[in-house]
Amino acid sequence: MASIPDKSWILFSCNSNDLLKKCESTIRSGIGFGNLPTDISDVIGIREFDSSYNPDISEPDILAFRESINYIIVQTVSYFVDHNGDSSNTYVFIKLLITKLYVQLSLNNSSSKIHANLLFEMKEDSLLISNLDRHLIG
Repeated sequence: MASIPDKSWILFSCNSNDLLKKCESTIRSGIGFGNLPTDISDVIGIREFDSSYNPDISEPDILAFRESINYIIVQTVSYFVDHNGDSSNTYVFIKLLITKLYVQLSLNNSSSKIHANLLFEMKEDSLLISNLDRHLIG
């Protein structure tokens, strides 16, 4: 990302929040996330560092979470384009959208608690880095 400075980024990938922290001084703004397990191998990889990570997670939970991520991506890209690439408002939009999905799952007794918890973790681990003031001044 250092080769393309002064841009805004939305990174829907595992631990993209860590990458943004490393590139903070070279980007205009960015949104990143923590663990986003989209298949069982991701869960196995996470468990190498945290053996207690979601012990009851199943393939259907991961597939449902992946569908939620896809929905969030589509809605976010549309919002970002419609709002002229405003990262701060897009970040709030993402957090509200994740919260909405989480609440819907939490109120639905037949839905997966694990899926809801994955969404909650996604929201909690999300990160906004904004250097707009620095870029407007310098």
